Amino acid sequence: MRPSLRSSSRQLVSRDQQAISSTRAIAPLRRGVLPLAALALVAAALALPSSLSPELGRIARQKVERIEKGVAMPGEAVVFTEAEVNSLLKYEYDSETPTGVRDLSVRIFQDHATLHAYIDIGKMQQAAGRP
Repeated sequence: MRPSLRSSSRQLVSRDQQAISSTRAIAPLRRGVLPLAALALVAAALALPSSLSPELGRIARQKVERIEKGVAMPGEAVVFTEAEVNSLLKYEYDSETPTGVRDLSVRIFQDHATLHAYIDIGKMQQAAGRP
């Protein structure tokens, strides 16, 4: 037995009403999620490494020198912050960076670190006297 057109249209209306009520139930979530997402972005931006500075570069250089001169005790942990390492690269070691290498940055994680750099191979080859 086939359902009548009337019963089919009632079922469609009922489904539409369910969809509308579901959408209404989700709308408050959307209003709550957008501010949370914006807050998360701001928090992420604030969690970026603190600003780099020549002072942080000098602090990191002093730590490196303590290690090189043997002033640091064997087994002593010498801790570098991400901002110190990046300041060291930018302000202290910039003149020692090879031609063609720029924008060095380090990210320090709990169990590893990554180094990022832009490398212009053409400039490096020219600096080495290769065409």
